[in-house]
Parts: sequence; structure tokens; C-alpha cells
Amino acid sequence: MFTKSVEAITRADLEDLLEIRAAENIRLEFKREAPARDELLKKLSGMANTFGGYLIVGASADSSDGRIAGLPGVSPIPGYRQQTVQWCYDGVFPPLDVEVSDPIAIDESGGKVGYVMRVPESDRAPHFINGRKGVWIRTDEYSQQFEPRLATLHELEHLLSKREVVVQRRKDLVDRAHQRFMSLASQEGVGSETGRAGMGASLQLSIVPRYPNKHVCEQLPLYDHLQRSGVPWRQRRFPRLQGRPISQHESVIIASPLDRFSSLEVSIWGLHHYAVEIEGAADQDVAAGIHLNRFLGDVLVFLEHARHTIGWSGLTGPLLVEISLRGVRGVPWIHFSHGFADTGPSSVLDDDILLVVQSSTEELTVDRDAIARRAFRSIFMAMNWEI
Repeated sequence: MFTKSVEAITRADLEDLLEIRAAENIRLEFKREAPARDELLKKLSGMANTFGGYLIVGASADSSDGRIAGLPGVSPIPGYRQQTVQWCYDGVFPPLDVEVSDPIAIDESGGKVGYVMRVPESDRAPHFINGRKGVWIRTDEYSQQFEPRLATLHELEHLLSKREVVVQRRKDLVDRAHQRFMSLASQEGVGSETGRAGMGASLQLSIVPRYPNKHVCEQLPLYDHLQRSGVPWRQRRFPRLQGRPISQHESVIIASPLDRFSSLEVSIWGLHHYAVEIEGAADQDVAAGIHLNRFLGDVLVFLEHARHTIGWSGLTGPLLVEISLRGVRGVPWIHFSHGFADTGPSSVLDDDILLVVQSSTEELTVDRDAIARRAFRSIFMAMNWEI
């Protein structure tokens, strides 16, 4: 049973446990009835914080030695999988990854069923139960009753050290995308639209899982998806394809997906990195600077493209939107509030600005503009412009 996905587990697999008189252990627990919400979250988060494990609902255990005693089953619970997944998303931080089987018929009539849940050992630990209900781990330190209990300070420190690996991975993914953008700029000999040597003011917007602990897709399907898919933008398509995408370690990159120097990188870890030169040259009607309307359009199309691609990949959970503005000191905003180009303020002291907006895949899917509003508010305040 433990080599299968939970969707493939059958009644015969549960009967095998009964035949060998399997015993509860640090990675396996039997429950006669479906646990209430708080009890279930304690058990599943405790497993995730320890070594991962399986919870089987509809199986009874002998109280003396924890061995499976029978398969009485439970009455089918409508929407039990969705309910459990939602509890693990809303009631635990970071949310738990949990797999829940379909109802498994226990008797011939189908009147009683069992459910199997699996949570992997988590490298996003510690998982806290919301509402100040603590961090739970699974232990047999004091008895053979494998019950969850609150973690000690030492155990919390151990769990946090595991999480540091994932946090460092997130930083490394964003840093690598930035380095690739700069490498692409040097190879293409990019010069500023303003006539200066090198690139002018630039925007880099990264949408990355807060805890990138697993691949969300494979690289080849991602490569094919980015070539086929896109979002409507200015009577065209974003990203614009001027050739085949670039395949690099763990990522697919599209050079100049906009109508000026820019790049798009999507990683199998769920990173979406968009970069573009935002400083425009002067012409007879408009001064040099950051053209507000074009900037707003860039950010919105980036968020919209990420929304579609994240939906395709199936990624769920908390996101960070990291906004990096480089080379912006003294570069004014150009806006058109009265129908004519006006020169607005600029960053007086800071040349490089880094901002972070917290969000989630759910918010990006249903309310993209809420993320955009928070991002724009932070950007304008950071660049000396309260509008």
C-alpha cells in the first residue's frame, strides 16, 4: 500500500493491513471515526513536522498495542477530500500538502467506506495551527501511544533549520533569474533608449512560491506551454516570440517578450520572473523618463501571464511578489493626466529599490488587480510619488 498513490489504494490493500495486524507507528495511525477539524490538523501537521505518514479513517485499533483490530468503516462523507484539503490550507501555516483518497468501499454493499490520507515529511516546517494552537510533532517519547504533542524550543529550532533550506532556494531562484537577465543584456549589447551607455532604469518582477519545496511541473511540458500559450496584449500576444525559447537549467527563458529589451523566465519550481527596461528616450513631445501608462501596462500583463501559467501548472499556496527597480535615481515619471505629457517626481536618494508584496495563488486567480494595487502603491511611494 505504501508504494502507491492514495488514489490507487483499494479495499484489498486495507485488508492486507488487517491480515498482517499492522501496528500504529510514528508514520501510521488508524481512526475509527472521522476526526474533527482541530484533531485532524494536529495529527496531520504533527506527521508533516516529523517524518510524514498515513492516517486511515474507518479502521479501528486495539488500545493495548495499537494494532489494527477491524475495518468497520464510516458512512460516506460528501466532499470529504475537498473539505480536508481546505482545512489544511486555511487552518495551518504554511498550508499542508495532503493527499486524500476517494471513499474506499469497505463492505460489498458500499454502505461503509474508508479514507486514506497521506502527508509527506515537510521541508516547509514548522507548520503552525492557526489561532495560536501551536506546533505539533508526532512522538513515542513517553509511551507507545503515537500522539501529537507540542514541540519544544529545541524541536522548533530543528524544524526552522529545515525551512531555511527552502527560503534560501527561493532567494537563489530570484538571484539566478536576475543574473540571467543581465547576462542576456550583455550578450545583446543593450544600450539605453536614452542614449547613455548600458541599460537605463529597469523593472524586475518575480512571482515565486513563498516555500518552493517541490517541482510544480516538468521542463519539457513547460517549454511547450510557453511556446503555445499567451495572453492578449495591445492587439498582439504576450509573450512575443522572436525565435525559440531558451532552455536553461530548471527554467525556460523568452528573450524580448515585449516590444523592447525584456525577458521572461519560468522555472519548474514555480518562479515567474519578468524583466524590462522601463526608461524611455525623449522625443519631440515627451521627455525622457519612465512612461507611466507603459509601466502600468507592463506590470498588469506580467501578472495576467503569471495567473494563466500558474493555473496551468497547478501550483497552489502562498506567493511573494518581489519588485526590483534598478537605476531609477533621478529618472522622472512621465504621465498624461491632462492629455499632455507632464514630468512627475523621481527617486531622489535610492537608485535601487526592492519591494515585496505577499499574496497567494488563490488571490492571483480571483483578484489579480488587488495585487496590482498593492504593488503600485508601494512602488509610487518608494519613488517619491504619492498619487
